[in-house]
Amino acid sequence: MKSKNDSYIKEQKELRKKLMNLIAELDKKEQLTLQKSFKQETLEEAAEKYENSFKESDGTESVDFIEGAKWQAERMYSEEEVLQLLLRLQQTESYDNLYDWFEQNKKK
Repeated sequence: MKSKNDSYIKEQKELRKKLMNLIAELDKKEQLTLQKSFKQETLEEAAEKYENSFKESDGTESVDFIEGAKWQAERMYSEEEVLQLLLRLQQTESYDNLYDWFEQNKKK
């Protein structure tokens, strides 16, 4: 018996395959442009760019940037955590007060 997670993974793989087929149909120049737009900066690269945006810098901006990003990441939910929350919600008998339900189940 397949779980909902297995179905989700299969759906994501199919979507990724469709995207890759679409990219393959593009000419080389379009492919390079698309690949560059998908390139993600490392945290350090983004921090350096942030620090360089200041006219006067005391050298702590990149450290502050990285610490802020780490703090924000700890507060974010991963895709798997959201799926687990939704599955828990589905098991409840009532959806009367979603705010209270979320407060009981959110990250602390």
